[in-house]
Amino acid sequence: MSYKFLKQREENDCGIAVSTMLINYYQNKNFGIEEIKFDNSLGDEMLSLYDIESLLFKYKVEFVSYSCNFKELCQIEITNPIVLNVVNKNNQEHFIVAYKRNKDMFLIADPNCDDLKWISLNNLEKIYQGYLSTTKSIQKLEFKTKGIFNWFTFIKIFKKEVLLIFSISFLLNILFLISNNFIKIYMDNINIKDSRLMKIIFITFISIFAIQISINYSMNKIIYRIKSKISQNIYNLYKNKLLKLDIEKFNSFSKEEWIKKLTYINIMSEFITQTTISIPLGTILFLMSSIFLLLISPFILSLVLVQNLISITISVGLFYLMKELKMRKERKILEFSLNYRQIIDGFEEIKYKGIEEETKYSNHKTYKENIEVNNNLFNLNNKSEMTFDLVSKLFFYLIFYISVIYINDNKFSVADLLFYTSLSNYINNFFSNITNFILELQEIFIADRSLKFIFEDRKNDSVVSISSIDKIEAKNIYKYKSDNCLLKDFSFTFNKSTFVHGKSGSGKTTLLKLLSGNFKSYEGEIIINEKHNLKEVENKSYLEKSIYLGQYDYLFNGSVWKNIQQFKNKVDLDILKKLHLLEILDRNNISLDKEIFDNASNLSKGQRQIVNFISLFFTNKELYLIDEPLSNVDKHTAYFLFKAFINYKKNSLIIMCDHDIAYANFFEKKVEVL
Repeated sequence: MSYKFLKQREENDCGIAVSTMLINYYQNKNFGIEEIKFDNSLGDEMLSLYDIESLLFKYKVEFVSYSCNFKELCQIEITNPIVLNVVNKNNQEHFIVAYKRNKDMFLIADPNCDDLKWISLNNLEKIYQGYLSTTKSIQKLEFKTKGIFNWFTFIKIFKKEVLLIFSISFLLNILFLISNNFIKIYMDNINIKDSRLMKIIFITFISIFAIQISINYSMNKIIYRIKSKISQNIYNLYKNKLLKLDIEKFNSFSKEEWIKKLTYINIMSEFITQTTISIPLGTILFLMSSIFLLLISPFILSLVLVQNLISITISVGLFYLMKELKMRKERKILEFSLNYRQIIDGFEEIKYKGIEEETKYSNHKTYKENIEVNNNLFNLNNKSEMTFDLVSKLFFYLIFYISVIYINDNKFSVADLLFYTSLSNYINNFFSNITNFILELQEIFIADRSLKFIFEDRKNDSVVSISSIDKIEAKNIYKYKSDNCLLKDFSFTFNKSTFVHGKSGSGKTTLLKLLSGNFKSYEGEIIINEKHNLKEVENKSYLEKSIYLGQYDYLFNGSVWKNIQQFKNKVDLDILKKLHLLEILDRNNISLDKEIFDNASNLSKGQRQIVNFISLFFTNKELYLIDEPLSNVDKHTAYFLFKAFINYKKNSLIIMCDHDIAYANFFEKKVEVL
């Protein structure tokens, strides 16, 4: 395996640079820093050893850290790359990769340097901080290189339309070439004094132009409709796949990332129509134009092709130059969007706390980073356009110079030259489209990566369907998020309605969410009805029988009445009257007809909780998981509502957590989360 090196560009990038080098080394790839950041939704923060370990594990690389003094380090035989914790020139924490040792010299990859270098034991001892991490490959990953081809499934249903377009295009291309022959014919017949013949020539070509324009208009309309339908089909699949995601997968992306993914749909629909219709159509016209030009002058055709091949070579080089920059641009746009959304969402808090200046500074910083990336891209694009123009003009004058020689030697006429000019436009336009396509490839790859989840088939190892939920047993449950332990060694049997209490941060909410069946990544076992491990239970059968209500549950746009119905439940109005729920709503100034918007920003926290809690009365579940549902409601109303609920749902298993220990009186069992 070849030794990999990457130079960090940002102050905090040493952790991600080291990780990327190790991924490239073990998986024999050439990922860039920005590529790994983008694929793993990483920001510009410094990675800790734990972060590096978690990241490398995704790429099947084992990373284990140890405390190790320098004397012990000198005795280690390096068979696989090791990562050393050192300090940089500014005396800040830093990571380097040591690939091998030769006597008293180490071959290292320091992301702060420009390349691999050898360092002596003496110099290494001065910067070594007493920690190292060993690495090894867990398994060789097979990266899906054909993922981009999945998108062509969206064009299959338009086979007839595409075939029609190509048939029409063949006729249209002939008309293009005939119409471009107008100048040649006109020049050849310019000395003819027969006005009738000249009229026929003009009328013929005007008719051809008219037919050409109308056919072209109709064809563009068909292509646009195909593209629009493809966008619609991609969106429908996107929406369906999104709603089928588990909560943990959804939460692995920010809201800004999910919204940004929508913009990628148009990029992919454009890519599909471009590669299956526009480019093939251009190829046909290019080939036909080349044949005609070949008949005029093979030498001039070769010059035209050389000119455009040079442009394509330049565009390929630019693609690799701009690859990392474009990924960085996407990340910075998301960071700016997140920062700006905080201003919108937290506007009142900003005013109340008087932190306008701090907010402006933070927002300006992300905006400035965006401008910097855009400036770099603009400079590259500007230089590339100048290069393309230079090549184009150089060959333009060269070809005309040669043409003058050919005309003087009577090898072809001025009319042929004019005809060549019109033909070369089609050839140049074709290559210009190819060049632009190459330069836009990175945006296409980014869009493909961002939307790849719509082609992922969910592995369904859950094969057990349950008919009821009578008993839940939690055995030694641990739940981690990054290096934080959210729930530690919890065991309990829930066979009767149970009140859960504990200190803030002890894991009460985490426990209820795990019991909801929406989270599968935890250690330990959750056994349903003394038979089935929750991880093996079919999600649909479990979720149909259970419901989770948090203290900040979302309220949708619509009336209070529709939210109580949850847009699908049949509501028995007699229950509202019988249990005095209408009185509760009225006493708390909540009208059933009141329109809710923006997650009920026009209701108080207590009113929101009342609406959400009352909606539970009209659900028919065997398991209710309730997390501080009435914490912002006055005690009298809260106790009244909960007593009514627990009596009404006495045949269901109710598990509730709250800081108000008085609720324990409503339950048969209680348990503390430590």
